[in-house]
Amino acid sequence: MPEQSAAWLSLFLLALVVVALWAVARIDATVRRAERKLDILMKCSGYDPAQIATLEAQALVRAGRKAEAVRLYRELTGVSRAEAVAIIEGLH
Repeated sequence: MPEQSAAWLSLFLLALVVVALWAVARIDATVRRAERKLDILMKCSGYDPAQIATLEAQALVRAGRKAEAVRLYRELTGVSRAEAVAIIEGLH
């Protein structure tokens, strides 16, 4: 009897994992579609995230907050940390 309970519990947990993975895959697909739509809207509107990020980062650098400027630039543009540091260093 205990073996049967363990088997049912294992089956239940496996089903739970499968459902969770399916849900994550659906959420990922939805986020990707939303990102594609946002990219199209930004392109059509003339929005340039690098230009906005540079302006905001310059204000942070002038305020002596370089680390925040790097974080913001990376967040808005998606570049690597090394690229963001190089760009922020060039803003002086």
